[in-house]
Amino acid sequence: QRCRIRFLTCLSLVLIAEKCSQLQSMNSHLEAILQETVSLKQRLVQPICHQCLPVEANCHRYVSELLPMMVNFIEKLDSNLQLIKTIPQVTKKVKMMENLVARMASEILELKELLELIIRWREQQKTGLESLGSK
Repeated sequence: QRCRIRFLTCLSLVLIAEKCSQLQSMNSHLEAILQETVSLKQRLVQPICHQCLPVEANCHRYVSELLPMMVNFIEKLDSNLQLIKTIPQVTKKVKMMENLVARMASEILELKELLELIIRWREQQKTGLESLGSK
């Protein structure tokens, strides 16, 4: 029985060591990805051509019009990417909205029926009171 316990202990230690090495490799992989994204963001923030950008004289007007548009595009790039990621969810949300509209329509019809019942009941009450008053 001691051999069996030792064997199970050794086996569990081996399994734990394997899991630990797998977690360490996954951790290093995720750190590398994170580092790549950080360095990419830093590169995007830094100007590519430092302070000067050689442009032919006849193109200066177009570049001066294009530069603000490029800056605006880069500023909005992150929000636009997030917006693109949400596009697949649009159909699901549209279906949810259609279901809610259908449910609201059925509740409105039910409310209309209740209002008609209340109006009929009031009319019956009025006619009942008028018939009592005339006697």
